[in-house]
Amino acid sequence: MPEGSPVCAARAGLVVRVVAGFDRGGRAREMQEFSNLLIIQHADGTLGEYLHLQKNGVLVKVGDEVKAGDLVARSGNTGCSTGPHLHFHVRQPLDGYTWRSVPVRFWTTEAAEGNRGGRRTGEPEEAAVLAESGAGVGGFATHSVAGGNQGIALGLTRRLADRVQLRAPVERIAWGADGVRVNAAGSETTADAAVIAVPASVIDGIVFDPPLPGATASALAAVRYGQAAKLFLPLAEDAPPSATLSVPDRFWTFTQLAPDGGPLPVAGSFAGSPLAIERLGVAEGPDRWIAAVRDLRPDLAVRAEDAVLSTWADDPWTRGAYSAHSFASRLDEAALCRPVGPLHFAGEHTAGEWHALMEGALRSGIRAANELIGA
Repeated sequence: MPEGSPVCAARAGLVVRVVAGFDRGGRAREMQEFSNLLIIQHADGTLGEYLHLQKNGVLVKVGDEVKAGDLVARSGNTGCSTGPHLHFHVRQPLDGYTWRSVPVRFWTTEAAEGNRGGRRTGEPEEAAVLAESGAGVGGFATHSVAGGNQGIALGLTRRLADRVQLRAPVERIAWGADGVRVNAAGSETTADAAVIAVPASVIDGIVFDPPLPGATASALAAVRYGQAAKLFLPLAEDAPPSATLSVPDRFWTFTQLAPDGGPLPVAGSFAGSPLAIERLGVAEGPDRWIAAVRDLRPDLAVRAEDAVLSTWADDPWTRGAYSAHSFASRLDEAALCRPVGPLHFAGEHTAGEWHALMEGALRSGIRAANELIGA
């Protein structure tokens, strides 16, 4: 990597050591003492060490707290070094004299030849330790709703009829031993209990009286949400089921079958990170993403004029896509799903290993319903 390349924190932590004044480097072993370096202590006690940094290239100071992804230094070629690069490792102190190396895996990407957007080919990008990434995957089966997720809302409407209130966001929930009183759109509804199926990202818009207990409130406030966008392109010709990943632009394009087993004449695309959304120009509209899909899948006869772009971050009722679990931001499953008096909580963020999935949302609803039945 060229000298002066940005170095970002792999994990959140506390800066505990900085060396930044050397300008010497070379292959000789005696050069070891001239390496500029940065050491960050993580919450679990491990130390992330960044070495061979540029002179005056450490951008933080001892005592600073940093978040994962923060720009903390510039790479260099100081100390015992065969050329410009970043040496990064994680170690676990065992006592005052010994330590063990902690294995890490890196997710690295590099701009591909001919990459769009005016970026220089071969330009290196940042790396992040995979353990710090949010994930919604695991060794378990996941399911979808036959006929589409809208079947849930339609089924509720058929059962509840005019008791379903639209455009009436809940403003206040008073709760106690005698039940709950819910205020929304100028009206009040009373009940023995309530299921709070609201994303943690917007639950601060509801006033709870009395306030939620500290453990529950803290767990909800700590939930971190990912950012995502979807692009739907109708097709002029049928296409078999498929899924293709664009590595440089970081999105998937897929085709699938309709509920009746026949071809579904739509190509869906999904981007699930802020960097991918920025690169695709989602804020400016679908045009750049459509061009990327056409480049990735020239076999698809897309009808660009009928494209539908869907985002989550700018939706006032979600402010994000799905919850993300990481070492820096763990989901406190026990606190998130624990009933509080007559209040029960549902949503994918309360579903433990199924978080971030439709499966998790469904399972959380079943759990909350069973709690009510057993109460």
